[in-house]
Amino acid sequence: MDNELKSLKESDVWDVIPEQIGRKIAASSWVFTAIGNAQREVERYKARLVAKGFSQILGQDYDQLFAPVVRYDSLRRSLAISA
Repeated sequence: MDNELKSLKESDVWDVIPEQIGRKIAASSWVFTAIGNAQREVERYKARLVAKGFSQILGQDYDQLFAPVVRYDSLRRSLAISA
């Protein structure tokens, strides 16, 4: 968990803003995974911090939505130009 929090802080993935009256703050939870090798032995453990955005209401709790998605046509065009 410490490594994950350190990575999130170093990557500057969020902005801290003051709490707004009348809006819910999205709760979060930790998801833990054991990563194994071919012999099914645990090599390392991984932790992810996941926001529970499903509890918020559009227009009431948040007003912007951002999902970074790339179209394959754009990706192909960029790769062709760079090649």
